[in-house]
Amino acid sequence: MKQLTNIVLMACAAVTMWGQDAAAYAKRADAQVKAGQYRQAADGYRQVISLDPRNSEAYMKLGDIYGRLGMPAEAATAYEKAADLMIASPAAKVEIQRTQVTANRLAPAPAGGNGIGRANLEGLYFMTRLWQGSNLETATYWFHNGAVALNPVASIKSLDVQAERATHPNDVGSYRLQAGQLAITLPNSNHDVRFEPMDQGCFGWDAGIFCPVEIFKPGATLDGTFEGGNSSGAVASNITISFKRDGTYESKQVSSFSSKGTRTDASGGSMRTERGKYRIDGTALHMLPEGGKDQIFSTFPNDDHTAGPAPRCIYFSGIMLTRAT
Repeated sequence: MKQLTNIVLMACAAVTMWGQDAAAYAKRADAQVKAGQYRQAADGYRQVISLDPRNSEAYMKLGDIYGRLGMPAEAATAYEKAADLMIASPAAKVEIQRTQVTANRLAPAPAGGNGIGRANLEGLYFMTRLWQGSNLETATYWFHNGAVALNPVASIKSLDVQAERATHPNDVGSYRLQAGQLAITLPNSNHDVRFEPMDQGCFGWDAGIFCPVEIFKPGATLDGTFEGGNSSGAVASNITISFKRDGTYESKQVSSFSSKGTRTDASGGSMRTERGKYRIDGTALHMLPEGGKDQIFSTFPNDDHTAGPAPRCIYFSGIMLTRAT
């Protein structure tokens, strides 16, 4: 009996120690977030989760960090796990739906502080919006003198509204910001929703968060390898691009799919490699593959303020690529 008591006491002491360690890691990670050390903070929150797997707050904060680092799939997974833990919590006073949890987490902060609520928006904004089932939508919005273009192709340095409309007519329209309401009118939609200013020039609108992006400086080149990917249902793809300062690049794109039927399963994949020359013009990345035609992709740098060569990430035609080397 005495031996059993000792075992129980040791176990309780271990749990207490783990809890203290988790709290210490969380406190340090919170401080790293304030200092802009997002990658270190992510490591800290992951350590908290390893010590306290049912810590929903740690998952929430980890999701925030992944969002800042341009890792939407990982952010969605972290938010979903936090929602699961909240729903399963016996201390919950009411039933919490996953969509409510994630929507509240991504809800805009109270107005004030940055003076963005002026009559006109200006420039390119990166939008993230989390939907039910942890589907994270990303897009870019260009605002200028009452005109708006969704996912513009050309560089915003010389963007022509009529040319954009000719390329993708359903994504070019107008906007009006008045009396705390932002109305965006496109050929197939018209949304007039409350405008919520946030910190660092960002704002909330229609369940999405919009943040202004920087553009590459004139004559900018890249030096390093960037990678990222996305998935939709049974299809997944990953792309790796190595840029050199001399204006050349090499890329590799891997795609795969898997499908399960009632009687048979099917899966497969493909890999495509490419090399050529590139040129950056503001927010337009021109890529000329050997033996091919010039292709234009929307791009901009995205830094997380961690140590290492900049930029830490780049936006590439709808995907946030993270520096690998």
